[in-house]
Amino acid sequence: GTYYILPSLQTKLSYEHALRMPTNDELFGDEDLEAGRTDLRPERSDNVNLNLNYSGKYGRHGLYADASLIFRDTKDYIKRGLGKHGSTQYGIYENHGHVRTQGYNVSLRYSFGRSFDIGGTWNSIDTRDYERYWTGASKQENMHYKVRLPNMPYRFANFDATYRLHNLFGKGNTLS
Repeated sequence: GTYYILPSLQTKLSYEHALRMPTNDELFGDEDLEAGRTDLRPERSDNVNLNLNYSGKYGRHGLYADASLIFRDTKDYIKRGLGKHGSTQYGIYENHGHVRTQGYNVSLRYSFGRSFDIGGTWNSIDTRDYERYWTGASKQENMHYKVRLPNMPYRFANFDATYRLHNLFGKGNTLS
C-alpha cells in the first residue's frame, strides 16, 4: 500500500510471504570449490517493509530523500559452511532453522538542473540467529542464539557525484 501524505511526501508499507529457491551452485556445486546439497529446502520468509520518501523541486534545485525499515523472519535460511573430505576442504550449503533480519536504508540526493547530481546511501542490516536449540531432538540451547551471523557484512555505504556536459562536440551528445 502507498499513501501520499503531501504531494511530494509518500509512505509505503508492504508485506510479503516469500520463497527463495536454492541456486544451481547451492544444489549441485560448481565442480571446483563448492559441493552441492540436493536436499536443500527453499527459504521461507515473512517480510515487512516501511518506506518514506520525499521528492521536491525548487527552481533548478532538486532534493530526494528516502528512508526504509525492513524486517524479515526466515525459516530454513540457506547459509554457506565448510565441509571436509580427507584433506580437501570445500564449501557446502545448508539449511539453518530460523534467522531474523532487521535494518534500515537512508538515501539522499541533490541535483542542480540537468548538470550536476550528488548523493549517497547508508544501509544497516542486522541478521541474527534465532534458532533457540540445536537441531534434532536435543534440547541443548544454541550458544549463538540472537547472535549476529558470522561473515556477513552489516553496514554498507556508497556515494556518487556526476557532472554532465551537454552538446559536447555535437547536438545531443552528453559527457558525464
